[in-house]
Amino acid sequence: VNFNEKAKQKRKSDDEFLERLEQVQLAEDLAAQRELHLKQKLESTEAYKKALDAQVKFKPPSLPEKEPDSEVFGKHDMNSEKMAERRQKAYSLLQEQKSLVEQKKRDAIIARLAEQKQEEEMLKRAKEDLNDERVFKHMLRFETRKHLESDWQNMTKGKNARELTERLWSLSPGNLVHEQCDQYKSCRQCRRRLQNCGESNIWKESRYIPGTRIMV
Repeated sequence: VNFNEKAKQKRKSDDEFLERLEQVQLAEDLAAQRELHLKQKLESTEAYKKALDAQVKFKPPSLPEKEPDSEVFGKHDMNSEKMAERRQKAYSLLQEQKSLVEQKKRDAIIARLAEQKQEEEMLKRAKEDLNDERVFKHMLRFETRKHLESDWQNMTKGKNARELTERLWSLSPGNLVHEQCDQYKSCRQCRRRLQNCGESNIWKESRYIPGTRIMV
């Protein structure tokens, strides 16, 4: 029991110590913040005072005193000569503006004419190219048709010739002479000399020796 009471008292004393420590730290923080605030306020006051002193020191001069109108604007301030001069200046300015406007109009017209001329040249070139293309296509079609007609004529002639040959072949009674000769083989004598007509190749003076196979 005594041990528990001592532990409780120790815990209580520790809590009280921590609370006092937190209060001391809080008081120190508040004092530091107050001191910083006072310092900033003092600095701003000094800066404001310096600014006022500078304004007072460099104050602009006051406006001049008012003068009577009769001394500044006379009764005969605009006479006939000045009016004529002013009209002349206005007329000159008007003429310059008119000439400038007319020059701009002329430049615009010239630019438009040049653009139209360029467009006409482009259209002319395009038309010429189109005509050339049409002529080329026409010539190509003409040559193609010509070649096709020539090929067709050649094929027709060949077909007619083949048909004529077949017709003659069908009308012939049998094979031709050279075709008939091709069916038979010639003898060796005919092969040796085509002009041989039953002639012998044995010498007339030759004699046969009995019992031998040699003919002299």
